[in-house]
Amino acid sequence: MNHELRLFKFTILFYGGTRKSGKIRDIHILSQYLQRGLSSIRQIIFELTSPPYFPYGCHNISLCNAGNSTFKIQFYHYYNSFNQLIILHPDSQYRDYCTLLQMIHDHDALRTLLESRIIRPMVVT
Repeated sequence: MNHELRLFKFTILFYGGTRKSGKIRDIHILSQYLQRGLSSIRQIIFELTSPPYFPYGCHNISLCNAGNSTFKIQFYHYYNSFNQLIILHPDSQYRDYCTLLQMIHDHDALRTLLESRIIRPMVVT
């Protein structure tokens, strides 16, 4: 069963505690903040729909400021009721990564301002 992932929301976390959120249809807001300067952005969180077998209705993929105008990808993870860390399977990580890159690639400003600044994750498929 093939489930299409869909990005539906983003949140920008700034150093100092401020945050801005919006729906993906308003993604131009993110490009405006990127143009103002990457150094003020601590993290960008993108919400995705989850496959039917997933324990939650949505999950996220984040871009964390790694310094030097680059962003490191942080894949969704959670702790189960036994306090065990659950990490997405590499295939799921790869699908999330491809979904994020496709969305970035579909928006000229994001492709220019963000795509080259993302550190490629070590994902095995």
